[in-house]
Amino acid sequence: MGNMPTVLPKDFLLNHINSLYEEGLPSGVFTGVNCLDKIFRLDRGRLLTVTGVPNYGKSEFVDFLVTSFNKRLGWKTLFFSPENQPIELHLSKLVSKFINKPFHKDSISKDELNKSISYISDNFYFFNYQRVRTLEDILREAEAVIRDRGMDVLVLDAYNKIESDIPAGEIETSFISKVLDKLTSFAIKNNILIILVAHPK
Repeated sequence: MGNMPTVLPKDFLLNHINSLYEEGLPSGVFTGVNCLDKIFRLDRGRLLTVTGVPNYGKSEFVDFLVTSFNKRLGWKTLFFSPENQPIELHLSKLVSKFINKPFHKDSISKDELNKSISYISDNFYFFNYQRVRTLEDILREAEAVIRDRGMDVLVLDAYNKIESDIPAGEIETSFISKVLDKLTSFAIKNNILIILVAHPK
């Protein structure tokens, strides 16, 4: 649309509405939970914000979503998730979600564990949180992962764990708005789903 006039012409509008009419409204991606799927769909090129009071399962819900997308669609996920540390704790949660067993050596055999971790490492990527801390770092490295490995979902858990300096004189709500715009543009440009976990103040 960069070469379009400032006011969109009639033929442009007609072409787009006819295209939507012929192809139908996008149905979105099912979450895998029937009651949710009746009211809520996700898709690539979108930003989803998950918020709620601390310790009420936001990270568990996000992990459920991305494992469900992987099982049904083969979607790969990149995690910036300092909330889920240490890394072995996060891995244990993902293993349990994949094989539907509690993470305990009386429930999971060593063979099941090794196969699960091999699969997870091919489909889920994890930032080194000691080296990647700012939004600029995250998006730069995410582009490299998209290019080199393929990636469908970027999880940022949680917003307050991303290092950022609000410019002097800028109101926090204005700064957050710019961050959300940047994430939305990144999702559209790279045709991925971004899931941002945020704790209310």
